[in-house]
Order: sequence, then structure tokens, then C-alpha cells
Amino acid sequence: MLSSCKKSNLVGASSDQQIWPLKTGDLWDYQVASYDTAGIVNGGGTLSLSITSDTVVAGETWYRLSGDTGNFFYTERSNGFWIMSNGSQALFLKYPGSAGESWNCYSDSVSVQSTDTSVSVPLGTYNCYMYRLFYSSKPVEDYYLSIGVGMVAEDDYSVTSSGQVYKAYAFSLTYASLK
Repeated sequence: MLSSCKKSNLVGASSDQQIWPLKTGDLWDYQVASYDTAGIVNGGGTLSLSITSDTVVAGETWYRLSGDTGNFFYTERSNGFWIMSNGSQALFLKYPGSAGESWNCYSDSVSVQSTDTSVSVPLGTYNCYMYRLFYSSKPVEDYYLSIGVGMVAEDDYSVTSSGQVYKAYAFSLTYASLK
């Protein structure tokens, strides 16, 4: 396993070599911070994601992630983490991958920025893949995923009316329970 963690808040790290383990009942809790355009924390809260159900499509199991705002299902394949929306499937997060690789996910673009970024969150310090999502309708999002754990951090960016890009939200893993 490529991560180290405080075992008190990580229950049952997956032995699978998946970028985001998927089993019904898996749970991830995040601390959320919101920032103003000067980079000052101006709010916050919590977010819980969990695998609540699965469905089989053409012999392949897809998982529903509660807390996700869209009607999406996810699965792991040999080349990474896939997303399905309204029956249409796309590679979301390539794994394994190499820094500099990029691909399209629906109308957006995704790239591997790094395969060995160290990220410290309340749950511990992890060696992560860093993915950057370039949206057609908004600034980027950076995702940090650790093998066998899933997403440990996320940074979402926004833009002011004058065109300044700034970090608007940060998500940091505080608890995980994996089957």
C-alpha cells in the first residue's frame, strides 16, 4: 500500500490496488472549507460520501455514490475509475497513469498532474495521484486519490467577475470506513 495513515480514523483500508475502492457500505467523511477571493477561510462544514447501492449493466457492477450531486454510477476497470450518466460511460480517473497524460471525460478534459504527491489531511498523510479536471463551464478542480483509500482531498476553483481564479473550496478526509 502506498499510504500511511492514522489507523484510528481509517477503518479497513482496501487491499485492492484500486484508485477508488468501491464496495457497498464504504464511507468517506470530509471537512469542507470555503474561501474568499483573498484565500481567507470564510465558512465550512462536512460532507459524507458513501456507496449506497449497486446495479449491474451488461454484466458489470456499477456503484451509486451518495452525497454526489449528480445521477452518476461508478466502476473500477483495469484502466481506472469510470463514470456512467444516463447510460453513457466515460473514463473519469485513469489508473495506472503517468504524469502528463490527458483524456476527455464527456465534454470535459482530465489529466494526471502527478503520481506521487504527498497530501496531509486530518486522517493522515498519503501518497496520491493528483488529477486536474478542466471543465468546459467553470475553472478546474484538483483531486488527490490514494490507492486503496480513494479521494483524500479535493480543491475546487472559481473565478471572480474580473477573471481572477481562486480556490473556493477544499475537502479534506477526516474518516473512512472501507469494506
